[in-house]
Amino acid sequence: MFDMSFLELVVVAIVGLLVIGPERLPKATRTGLLYAGKIKNEFKKIRYQIEKEIDEDGLNTLKSDTASSIEADLSLLKKNWHKEVETISSEIQTVEPQNTEASEADDELSENLHSKTHEVQ
Repeated sequence: MFDMSFLELVVVAIVGLLVIGPERLPKATRTGLLYAGKIKNEFKKIRYQIEKEIDEDGLNTLKSDTASSIEADLSLLKKNWHKEVETISSEIQTVEPQNTEASEADDELSENLHSKTHEVQ
């Protein structure tokens, strides 16, 4: 608990025996250990309360940061999605007239070929 070696504990016991006396030493030891236990318990309570407060604040901050990050990513994704849809729809609109022109040109060529084959026959 106090990170003391056995030799240090013996020295403290001998000094306590000489200063307090053999009659009062057991009672003084019990009282000292009782107060040391109370102090230790109070420090545990304080530490628990501090950790609890830190966890609550940290979780609330993490929750709000995560929610705002997700909302920002979602809005960016929506914006990019709409841009892609507009790009694809404009490409489709530009390709459709070309396809109609190409199919009309193909039709004219096939008619010309068909008429020339009839002329040859």
